[in-house]
Amino acid sequence: EAEKSGVRLTSNSIFIHGKPRLLRVGSLQWFRLPEEDWDDLLGRFKASGLNTVDMYVPWCNIEPRREGEFDELVIKAMCRFLDLVSKYKLWVYFRPGPYICDEFDAGGVPAWLLKISRGRDDDGQDEKVIIRTACPNWLRHVERYFNKINQVIQPYLVTRGGPIIIYAVENEYDHFEKAFAAEKCFVLKNWVAERRLFQSPGTGAYLSSLRDITRRYIDTAVPIATCPGMPDVSGMADTPGIWPLPNHWTPDGHELNAERLLKRMHSSRSHGGVYKNMPGGFSEGPSLPCSQKRQIMAGLRVAAAFNAVGSHQYGYRNAIDLDPKTIGVTMAGMSFLPPVVGAFSWRRGRLSNLFFHPRVGYLSGVLDFYGPISHSGSLRDKFYSFRRTNLFFDAFEGLLAVSRPRRAVMRDSYSLFNWMRCAVCMPDKLVRVNNPDIGGKDGRQRFVNWLEVSRNGELTIFLNLLNLSGKPVQVKKNGIVVLGESFPKVTEFVVTIETYPGARTDREQLGYTMILPFNLKLKYCNDLYLRYSTAEILTHRKLRVSHRKEEKESQTDESSLLIFYGDESSMGEVMLERASSTDGEIKINYIDAGIKKHLETGDGKILSHQLLISFRFEKKPQFALIGSLKIMVITRSLAGRTWFLNSGLENADVIITGFDYLAALDIKKNSKLGAEPSNFLQFSYEHDCREKEVEVMTVSSEKCTCKGLKVIEPYDRATGVTRFKARLPGRLPKIDSKILHGARLIADDAEAAPEFDDSKWIHCPTEEPSSLDDVGIHQGHAWYRARVHLRKEHLEIPMDLYVENADDIIGIYINGKYLTTVAPLGNSIDTRDRKTYANETIEKMQKALKEGPNVLAFLTEIWGHGAFETPTGGLANTGMSLPALSPRGKKGIHGKAMLGNISLTDWRIREKLRGETTVSFKCQKKPRAKIVVPASCKGPEDKKTNIEKCIQVEKRTLKLEPGCVVWFYKEFSTTSLPDVEKYNAPVMLRLKGKNAAATIFLNEYDAPIGRWLSDDEWLHRGTWANPTREMWSYTNPDHIPIPMRSLKKDGSQNLLRIVFKDTSDGLEGGYIDEIKFVLNDDDLSVDTGTGKTIRAPSAALRGTIRLNF
Repeated sequence: EAEKSGVRLTSNSIFIHGKPRLLRVGSLQWFRLPEEDWDDLLGRFKASGLNTVDMYVPWCNIEPRREGEFDELVIKAMCRFLDLVSKYKLWVYFRPGPYICDEFDAGGVPAWLLKISRGRDDDGQDEKVIIRTACPNWLRHVERYFNKINQVIQPYLVTRGGPIIIYAVENEYDHFEKAFAAEKCFVLKNWVAERRLFQSPGTGAYLSSLRDITRRYIDTAVPIATCPGMPDVSGMADTPGIWPLPNHWTPDGHELNAERLLKRMHSSRSHGGVYKNMPGGFSEGPSLPCSQKRQIMAGLRVAAAFNAVGSHQYGYRNAIDLDPKTIGVTMAGMSFLPPVVGAFSWRRGRLSNLFFHPRVGYLSGVLDFYGPISHSGSLRDKFYSFRRTNLFFDAFEGLLAVSRPRRAVMRDSYSLFNWMRCAVCMPDKLVRVNNPDIGGKDGRQRFVNWLEVSRNGELTIFLNLLNLSGKPVQVKKNGIVVLGESFPKVTEFVVTIETYPGARTDREQLGYTMILPFNLKLKYCNDLYLRYSTAEILTHRKLRVSHRKEEKESQTDESSLLIFYGDESSMGEVMLERASSTDGEIKINYIDAGIKKHLETGDGKILSHQLLISFRFEKKPQFALIGSLKIMVITRSLAGRTWFLNSGLENADVIITGFDYLAALDIKKNSKLGAEPSNFLQFSYEHDCREKEVEVMTVSSEKCTCKGLKVIEPYDRATGVTRFKARLPGRLPKIDSKILHGARLIADDAEAAPEFDDSKWIHCPTEEPSSLDDVGIHQGHAWYRARVHLRKEHLEIPMDLYVENADDIIGIYINGKYLTTVAPLGNSIDTRDRKTYANETIEKMQKALKEGPNVLAFLTEIWGHGAFETPTGGLANTGMSLPALSPRGKKGIHGKAMLGNISLTDWRIREKLRGETTVSFKCQKKPRAKIVVPASCKGPEDKKTNIEKCIQVEKRTLKLEPGCVVWFYKEFSTTSLPDVEKYNAPVMLRLKGKNAAATIFLNEYDAPIGRWLSDDEWLHRGTWANPTREMWSYTNPDHIPIPMRSLKKDGSQNLLRIVFKDTSDGLEGGYIDEIKFVLNDDDLSVDTGTGKTIRAPSAALRGTIRLNF
């Protein structure tokens, strides 16, 4: 019993509660998605066939403000998410860090902890914290966090009936080790190296400590894992008791990487046998169905699809990261991102780019790597491919999860040099595929791989036909030989390719793998075997059928269902046989005309205990009944849209095909149904509303009717089929184009005025400005103000402004006059740099200065701390330095600050804009072109500051005067947008403009629903780097998702608040071209005219249907 409870690992398998399992992992980031969407997204996740949620937990959300102060609301929300995961009978790969990366602010490490972090271990500070190392102070903080989170999740462990099956510590530690070593070559501005020459992170001691802390509350039957950044056992110091589940973002083949990983894990010479009793798997990888299949067919038991469900970053916890392709060390596996974003390649980039033109990404609110499910819940083509793949894995999991990987080099790739090795490793009598375009590549060798299972002396093979040619490949008759038997015997078949709009045209992206079983005993068919098939199997499952005796009585029998699928018009061939020739002939009860029975082949007659059938895949499904086995033949497109439900009719099964998405409704929760649960089945559906109609087919054991659907083919008792037709709108839902007209505008930049009262602001303890992190401000906006007294002689010569360190976005004002906005990325502000600061800007600064007291104001915005460890200083003895992108990088402005040779003094800081501290300024309605200025913004003589000139509203365009900060207020009704009960039509706020930034709030959200940067051009101002707002996400950075289920449903108005900031160079203000609600562009399509990939809207009609039996 103890062995059956929890998770048990062997060298080849994962057993959960005693059953072998294949873990199909996909990330669904609960903390980046509205809670109102969790239930729906988990339902879609489940429908895709993925069975394990990759669940990050960012420490900074759990303990956000200070040491020991936990956010109980976030912890309760995390538990509610785990409850929903349990509802859908999914498992959880739990990843609390303490560092998670995840393109998240500081990789999830709390910013208050970064404040006391150090790089060196010899600076004499007893309270120093060297993050992600064996530093005792760091481990003390981690222990407090882990103890808290682990006590909370104890009831959710698999050993206690919960969903958590794996607990992961740290993330990509091998990357940290490399960065740690590189930092020894970099010096800070005090000429001290970031790390001591012989300093070590103490990998073994660190991971051992994390393991021991975790085990205090986490049962031993829940394995502890970690995720190396490369597809290898690296960055682990061979720590016992931790399971390596690395990333797979490299461009090499899945099969070879999996083989190398397994060999190294199970070799006593490589790692001393530490991992010999652990199976292989990957924690992260591209969201490609073919990748998932290839990983499992290569013998891995954990296959991952990172960002399977896109996410949307609420709040201020974005990140700024260095793009690894800058130096050619790239995550080429992410080349699934479409050309509209840019691709990754190992051949691009040079080390010098790191210092002269590093590409830096301001990661936007939406993180969507074009997985099967978009961040707003839209289903992409990949969803149906994942669903087909995982229905197959579910059906044969018991065999595949204990199988052994094998591969053979094909004879056509022999060379004289490797002939002897090939002759030994190639078992001709097992597998041969006579087509040079099928199989993987190992150098010049072509190989074919498979999984094999031996039970009771019988060998079952799952053959992996991998097509990397980029084109459909035809297999001729007798082109495959398995265990001495050749097939196909009477037809030819095609190993297809499966592409997605926008996918790259390299081998990995166009690859497709076709899994064909050989000598497979059909689990639910007594002594019937599937000898071979050239058609892919969707599923093999029990099929419970009901036969009514009387009006209110019925009995349930069990038969089985076997579904084959393929491309429309292609051919398929299947041979069934009994275990022995003495078992008699296989009888056919019913067969459609499109399925042909063959009595002989070119090699001779079919034996009496065998049945050979062939068929062409047609739009209309075809059936054959063979004893208690029902065979169903459908197209690839329909296979992903085939749904299996349990009817109220004595638990009989119902198959429904056609709808894009379908989910059964809980009958017991609906009191208005008006019928006995045993007489009907009710379900919700979604389908592309651009179509005018959809054909729906039901397969049931009893005649069924459906109100609202037109019957086009009545119930057929032989097959159980009824065909219906459903009408659809044939168009996308519309959004009122004037919904955001008539907005109110309120200014919010009075802090730049010299007379503004800053007496209650934070006063910096020294004459130099303190970083925002040092004063406890870790996100969002903040104002700095400083003073300098100038004499007449100072003004007789040009004066330059110098600030030693500045990050991230800095707007500069002198005596209320706006100068410019820069994005220095942690480096200095120096107006002597004429590439950044135009002569006109310098002249404007000189005119703004005056004799006597001067006030300088800086409006700063923290975009986010870096998620990756990168050196923050300069390369020793070279004068070259890097942008400050480390999680430890300080934000705001700090260090020396001077005007000419005079220091700026009396530094004061205030967190947030005024409009961020309250839902709304008090003001009356005014004409659209007017700005309502709050009383606090009035001048010293009680006259309104002349702010109304800052903004002019012309139709739908905002023209910003230089330096303007303005709030855009607009109320709108939920009914003006597509009804979420009727449509799955996610809505975006589209902003277009130049030289501007914005932060967007909705209703009572205390955190923004999105942040926006208008263009890349102004981000280059103040840095030599190559910043971009488009990195690692295919989505449009001008689109901010609206949380549709969070909108008010009681008839009251929603309030949209946007704060716009001018980020111009001070010569001509920025502008906003468009502020508009639009339908999402979650999907990609190919323009038929140009052939280019374009973003396309996605909208589905929602409805409810009831089948009456």
